[in-house]
Amino acid sequence: MNTKLKQTLAGIALLSSIQVAMAEEFLSRAITIISPGGSADLQARILAEHMQNELGQPVNVVSKAGGAGSVGMNATRNARNDGYTIGFTAIGPTVVTPNKANVGYTYNDFTPVALVSSVPYSISVAADSNIKTLSDLVKVSKEKGSLTYGTTGTGLHLHLIMSKLFSDIGAEMVHIPSKGAAGTKSALLGGHIDVATLSLPDAIPLAQSGDFHILNTTGADRASKAPDVHSLIEDGYNMEALAWFGMIAPKGLDPKVLSVLESSVKNALEDPEVRAKL
Repeated sequence: MNTKLKQTLAGIALLSSIQVAMAEEFLSRAITIISPGGSADLQARILAEHMQNELGQPVNVVSKAGGAGSVGMNATRNARNDGYTIGFTAIGPTVVTPNKANVGYTYNDFTPVALVSSVPYSISVAADSNIKTLSDLVKVSKEKGSLTYGTTGTGLHLHLIMSKLFSDIGAEMVHIPSKGAAGTKSALLGGHIDVATLSLPDAIPLAQSGDFHILNTTGADRASKAPDVHSLIEDGYNMEALAWFGMIAPKGLDPKVLSVLESSVKNALEDPEVRAKL
């Protein structure tokens, strides 16, 4: 065997041993999941509970809302790429936000870990509102000159979807952005806006408590978690839109560490209890 070949094989062996050592050293301390808040925060906590039981280390969720999701994304981007700080994200912060403004990152600054879920959006009013259908909303908006609707931030996927929908159906609507889903929910509960547009998981608890009335969802069919609520398509509106959520890590994550995290998320998603909660 010539010297050059020996050196090449030795280099490969050394690299492999380093990667194995990194994987073995991983999971020596707690993992942090950075979330942008809202239903993403809830999903991250559901996954974290299962992951820490499997990985044998605490998995903590830290909510960093704001900037249309860019605050949490930048915190993830700037973390060390050792697998101990990862992010939970959605379609808006990952794809839409960096395409509408200079927020300090692009999709290419991250390592995808796993797609977790996709959910429809919802259109809700206060339970005591005289608006009971989307047709009512159009009628009342024209009678009053306009109605206000809240989203989780200007320029996010939800804002773009709802802006198009309301334009298509002829509703006179004024957009009121909030700082995350919590802000939108509080605004409707406090009577500061007429309509709240949220991911369906964010709206369901308030509908169940009797505070919200959900007019429609944006899936192709009725959602299993809200079987009494019509989809837009069911009511004759040509609109289908889903929000996806996923796990990411800083760019350059070691493949063996990525494999550990990816496997842990996959195992969590295969658990019937986790799927039911999500």
